[in-house]
Amino acid sequence: RRRRAGNLHADVSWLNASMIHVWLCIEPEARFVMTVRSPLDWMDSYARHNARLRGLARHWQLLRRVLFGAELWPHTPADAVLARQKLPSVDGLLSYWAWHVTSVLAAVPAQRLMIVRTDDLTDSLPKISHFLGWPTGALQSHDAYRDATTQASSRAPRVTELLPREHLASAVQRHLSTVPWSALGLSDPLDPLRS
Repeated sequence: RRRRAGNLHADVSWLNASMIHVWLCIEPEARFVMTVRSPLDWMDSYARHNARLRGLARHWQLLRRVLFGAELWPHTPADAVLARQKLPSVDGLLSYWAWHVTSVLAAVPAQRLMIVRTDDLTDSLPKISHFLGWPTGALQSHDAYRDATTQASSRAPRVTELLPREHLASAVQRHLSTVPWSALGLSDPLDPLRS
């Protein structure tokens, strides 16, 4: 309805990856901007965001079980820190991250997809406006994503620092070996785990 009313210019939601084929059918000329961050940084951000929630509504709990493969990727003893925080397992998180990114890359024609690193979002606003065919200055830095939980939890350890490195490295190899890192502008997440 919003689109028909002429006031839907952008829709921002991580759920769009699940519906990418629907969006491509509904809006055959649409352009897409996919923001990405390292899968390990994403895990930390997800954990910070989850910590702010007091409890998920039942429908969100069910969706999360499906998206993160709760039955397929149950917690292991090495995931204890995640289980205590009511987070999905490392395998569930990384398999979802890989599916999310590769689904969009496979479905959206390259000329209609712009990939922006989350940490470059503010500096990329002019390029994003141009890519979308919007007037220069249409996007302002206050429109850019800000992880509101970063400052509040900057003293808290990153969840990825609390997990066994071998467990993380093994899951990264299992789920992320086919991700085209250079196309995403990201480095291989195994690099910091090797040192």
